[in-house]
Amino acid sequence: MQYLMGNVFTVEWFEDRIQRQRSVVEPFMANPPEPKFRFNERQHHGLQNKFEYHVENLKDFIHLRYAFLGRRLNPVEGIPYQANVTVDGAGKYFLTDAEGWTIAWIEVEGYTGNPTLSIESTSNAEIETGINRKWIVSVDGGTIEGALSLFYRNDIAPDGKENWYHLPKAIGNQWELKIIQDDTTLDTIVNPYSNKVTANVRLEGNTTFVVVE
Repeated sequence: MQYLMGNVFTVEWFEDRIQRQRSVVEPFMANPPEPKFRFNERQHHGLQNKFEYHVENLKDFIHLRYAFLGRRLNPVEGIPYQANVTVDGAGKYFLTDAEGWTIAWIEVEGYTGNPTLSIESTSNAEIETGINRKWIVSVDGGTIEGALSLFYRNDIAPDGKENWYHLPKAIGNQWELKIIQDDTTLDTIVNPYSNKVTANVRLEGNTTFVVVE
């Protein structure tokens, strides 16, 4: 499986397949859904004009699934919802815990020194509207700048694992989520289909992130 992931069914292979299917799928996302979904309207993807977010969700799923499989194929010791990575160049770095859950990833655009980035996601009952977690981040040995994406659980199905959103809803008002770094509200890009919030950050020392509506 590791060979197939790295040499055959690569992330780039999937992204190429997604791109090639766009022209087939995109017309069926038009508003109104009839007659495409007249037999079962519940099969429609949801809000209109969100096609790019669905495409991004597919790409995110591949990255997240491969990170999970990577932990299964190459186990590491660790505590759930804790991860660390050493930055040695520009690019995307995954913060995936020992269980295979990707707490966050960061697309590094600049850094100083030889920084190690650590993250921990813990419960945060103080959040009344938003995601009832906090992400504690520390950087040792330098500074890091880039786009940080935080992931949250929103499993509301009967067999779902956890729901960190304050309501038992798949979307609710998640489009309004904002990342707060310490006391500063950041310009935030939200994709509720991926359960992901993203903002440009500068990381140095210790900092705490929360996500609120």
